[in-house]
Amino acid sequence: GAQAPLVNGAGSSTPQAGELTIESAPAADAATTTATANATTGLFVAAAGGLCFGFFSPCFNLAVNDELGWVRQSGGAPLKVFAANLYFCVAFALSAWAANLALMRWPPPGTQRSSLSEYASSPSDGR
Repeated sequence: GAQAPLVNGAGSSTPQAGELTIESAPAADAATTTATANATTGLFVAAAGGLCFGFFSPCFNLAVNDELGWVRQSGGAPLKVFAANLYFCVAFALSAWAANLALMRWPPPGTQRSSLSEYASSPSDGR
């Protein structure tokens, strides 16, 4: 983003004693700012995807095999593979739906806010 203004105090030769002046710092190049924002967004998406897929296998294993004994302590039985897969699929689908709705309500900077009705009524251009 833009840099904060520089403040010169009493030690500077320009202002009089006790006065402050504000000088603008050089603005960052728009292309550099956009590239940094795109790189940061890309890293965030990659990290979030890595965490989701990285934790999927161990969590699925714990749900099916109950290696820590949590389910047996409560008197239940571990999940069957089908039931565990169903729960994980539903959880991922709900989290993706919530993320899409949040991005429609609070879009990234520089883009327009959208709604479900606008999305449904907009003509498709094949993308």
